[in-house]
Amino acid sequence: SNEIGNGKLTSPKVNANITALVFRNCRIEHSGNYGFRVGDGCRGVRIERCATFDTGAGGVWLGADSLYPDLAHRSRRVIREMYPESCASNVISDCTFRQGGRFQPEGTAIFVTHASDNVVTHNLIDDFYYSGITVGYTWGYAGRVSQRNEISFNRISRIGQEELFDLAGIYTLATSYGTVISNNVITEVGGNGIYMDEGSEGILIENNLATHIREAGGFMHYGTDCTFRNNIFAINHKFGLAWASKKEAMRVPSSINFLCNVFYTEETPLIGERTLGVRGVRAHNVWWNPKGAGPKDFDGHSAEWYLENGRSIGDVVAD
Repeated sequence: SNEIGNGKLTSPKVNANITALVFRNCRIEHSGNYGFRVGDGCRGVRIERCATFDTGAGGVWLGADSLYPDLAHRSRRVIREMYPESCASNVISDCTFRQGGRFQPEGTAIFVTHASDNVVTHNLIDDFYYSGITVGYTWGYAGRVSQRNEISFNRISRIGQEELFDLAGIYTLATSYGTVISNNVITEVGGNGIYMDEGSEGILIENNLATHIREAGGFMHYGTDCTFRNNIFAINHKFGLAWASKKEAMRVPSSINFLCNVFYTEETPLIGERTLGVRGVRAHNVWWNPKGAGPKDFDGHSAEWYLENGRSIGDVVAD
């Protein structure tokens, strides 16, 4: 029903419930690269109740080969246009991805690059050397098409395993307006639980559990207009929460909101250094260390200092 004009496909319903191709109850094992590759122009592809095992790289690579449109059209804006190479409105659900990265350890279980309006839900991910799910593939605040993706109800475990580092259970990059990361369980990760890397923007992270993480339960390199809400970050080994904001990125002031989260840690600072100077709202979070909050548990400061110096609204340090 779409017509091609001036090199662009126009669609009034980006999120149309279309089905063009279905993979159901398939099993791919002992492959040298990814199990599935969903690339340029693919829309309405559904991968359901499938499994990959012992793959050279990852489970599914979903997204166009390159960023589009051209550089002149890239800006920090909501992108709804469909182009001939657009990869959008695909579903990965109820699948199992195990034992990946055996030839290419940087392989990701589910790798969403230049793709929009996709749903990744109810998948089991276990035993990979890099990240469990990656969303976005452009560094910094470049306008991008990886928007309005849903990452929900996935179970992610045994990621990294001291083979690779600077990774996460769920990893994001760049402007991603409308993307929602919700109701995921992340455990045993050799990096960060949820890692919002350079320029992550416009993302809602809610109702997730990240526990037994080597680095921080939640980490943002730099980004803006992102919200963590109703998450639990528990028993993580380096920080409960960490944030590092690059000076060169300050042309777009970093901001992040933390609302109604629970941070629980027994050995490490509840908030890592360099986090409190970044903009955003911190409200009604619970912080707790059963051994007692230390004098430097909150960005090098005490809990009393954190609560009394306008750094939050309604936060409590309590069991």
